[in-house]
Amino acid sequence: MATDFAFENYNKKKKNALFRIFIFSLIEITFINIYFIISAITGVFDWTVELLTTTGEGFIIQIIRLVATVIGIYIFIEIMVYVALILNAPDEIT
Repeated sequence: MATDFAFENYNKKKKNALFRIFIFSLIEITFINIYFIISAITGVFDWTVELLTTTGEGFIIQIIRLVATVIGIYIFIEIMVYVALILNAPDEIT
């Protein structure tokens, strides 16, 4: 009986980790698309420090890069959690 609960709990954690990876990956892709759209509209794909600090578009690009970096780190941590769940699977699964 206790092993059934451990198995169900393991499956729930694994599904939650995959779901979070999926959702945050979609958010990351959305921010990268917005980055490319803004860069294409302004015609600048190589953002210099001067452009980033003096223009409104540069300010938005800085925010997008910051958010994308934080979400990327979170996705990396979630992938590591998922791998740890796979490596520490209950005996009935492996």
